[in-house]
Amino acid sequence: MKKKNLFLLFVYSTIITLFVSCTGKKSGYNSWEVYGGSKQGTRYSSLNQIDTSNVSQLQVAWTYHTGDSDKMTQIQVNPIIVD
Repeated sequence: MKKKNLFLLFVYSTIITLFVSCTGKKSGYNSWEVYGGSKQGTRYSSLNQIDTSNVSQLQVAWTYHTGDSDKMTQIQVNPIIVD
């Protein structure tokens, strides 16, 4: 009887854990934590801070100089968030 109760407790706790983990809130593509914006490479953000009315006001926020002496070399990458 005791083994049966422990087994049922294990089964119920596993089911509850799976249910809770499956109903988690999905991100709305509002972060840029990996290359391409998401693991799927969506290159999309659902944020609405930048739109057609203010995109012309954007300015360069920062630059990084590699110290490479060759003027023909270019390194262009997407910045990512490291938290």
